[in-house]
Amino acid sequence: MIKKIILLILFLLLSACNSSGKQVEKELEKETDQVSLQLGQVAVTDTPIMTDAAVMDKERDQCIDTFDEFAYIVVDEYKDYPNRGTYFPLPPWKMVYEFSSYYNYGLIGITNSTLGKGIWIGRSRKDVSPFEFKGHDIIIYYPESGNQMVVSRELGSTEASVYYTIFLSDGSVWATNRWPENKSYTSETFPMFSKYNPETNQFEVDERSFRIPMSVVNQGDNAWPIHFLGENGIIWFFIEGDGLYSYDTKTGETVRRTDIPEGRAYNTLYGRDGNVYFFLWPDYKDGTGSLYKYSLEEDQLSILTKLQNGSFARTNMIMDIMNQLWLGSISIVDLNGKQTILHPKYEKYLEKAFRGDSEYWSPPTIITESSNGYLWFNKGQYRDDSGTAWYDPKTGEGCWFTSFLSGTGIIEDDDHRMWIIVENKLYRYSL
Repeated sequence: MIKKIILLILFLLLSACNSSGKQVEKELEKETDQVSLQLGQVAVTDTPIMTDAAVMDKERDQCIDTFDEFAYIVVDEYKDYPNRGTYFPLPPWKMVYEFSSYYNYGLIGITNSTLGKGIWIGRSRKDVSPFEFKGHDIIIYYPESGNQMVVSRELGSTEASVYYTIFLSDGSVWATNRWPENKSYTSETFPMFSKYNPETNQFEVDERSFRIPMSVVNQGDNAWPIHFLGENGIIWFFIEGDGLYSYDTKTGETVRRTDIPEGRAYNTLYGRDGNVYFFLWPDYKDGTGSLYKYSLEEDQLSILTKLQNGSFARTNMIMDIMNQLWLGSISIVDLNGKQTILHPKYEKYLEKAFRGDSEYWSPPTIITESSNGYLWFNKGQYRDDSGTAWYDPKTGEGCWFTSFLSGTGIIEDDDHRMWIIVENKLYRYSL
């Protein structure tokens, strides 16, 4: 009898230990999962993100899908594409403000002033065409105080308004001036640039700046200067069929830097190395286009390399911290002109890029490189594969994290926080 009682006690003790051990294991697993989700946008695991999308834990990784799926899987024009649903950015992205749904919004820049950090957001009424002048303005939102200021795009008593905003490294904000077409004007020319005055909260015409002949206004946008690049107090701009110019915002001096071969410049870039890069619209006879480099130090224009037109069309270009030129997600070009192909179906992409189904082969647009080395991309609009994603070239990992096009940009502030507008909501993410 005593032996049976002892065996029963031992059995109960062993059962309790096993139960306690399993409970501890569960608690440890739960705690580990919670910690990993707090470390960043993607949970820290032993396996990389960009593995098989089918086994991806989307809830854990906070991704819609892999970067490969986002950038390279083609939406078939004639088949239904998987409906992934609607995804706003998930934590650790934090929504800091929700604006009125009466407008469309796009993030355009960040400034610092006596009022604090200001997030500049372009705003347009949904019932107004983007090509009209009325119904468009700018909001400066101050996240520390929650205050907002509205900046008019109209230029005083003139019929002109500011159009493209340019944020210079000295903290000043400039804009190009735009005029309604089919109007009669009293002057023969009008200054190209305006500068934001924080004391009056208005853009004011810079009378020193390059003057546009009013006779070209009614010829449409193609006759206007295009592609404005700002850095170190200098604004660079191109005039089609003419040349590359620079405008010194401190001295008011405009300099014509070089002739440009016949063709329309696009995918323009002021590089980290202090040079200007751009493509000219390709010559379709041989299917190539030229990537040009203008060296400020040598005051010389040269062809860096010739590429198949699909390598650089329908996307844009940035220079990363290694001074490599990223042509969207298609390829990389180094400063010696060597091209490294990234697209896994490059030849098929080139074949399809300019045909009737080119929309479905359009690559994502590269927006910026953040201080942690991530590259940020937008893709599509009103499409099932649209959205925003990041990619880490060091690890090959990436994340398609929202199904919405992020307005006009993703911007990092000097506190290493990323800002994005999705629909009418402003989000922030600390790197």
